[in-house]
Amino acid sequence: MTIDVKPARAAILLYHRVAVAEVDPFNLCVAPEEFVFQIKYLKDRCVPMSLTAMLTALTEGRCPHRAVAITFDDAYQDNLVEASPVLLSAGIPAIFFATTAHLEEEGEFWWD
Repeated sequence: MTIDVKPARAAILLYHRVAVAEVDPFNLCVAPEEFVFQIKYLKDRCVPMSLTAMLTALTEGRCPHRAVAITFDDAYQDNLVEASPVLLSAGIPAIFFATTAHLEEEGEFWWD
């Protein structure tokens, strides 16, 4: 007799910006209204968790079905102003990865 064991699966959603930008050549922006919709969907239909909790659950073989972690790259100001209040209101954790290239000077990333 064989037992069908499915490996644990989880999704990591990567965001860059929650904004409406005049120029967005690489489609890095999600409009604030769309972000609110997406977070509501995740809260209602998935199991949002911190990246650390997800990695622990996967390692221990106890990752819940429809587990999802949210990350943000580059620490744009709109992550703080637009995204954080939505996430806090929904009680959904996220991790923010900050780029330190322009800490002491003004400038844009090459992709902006």
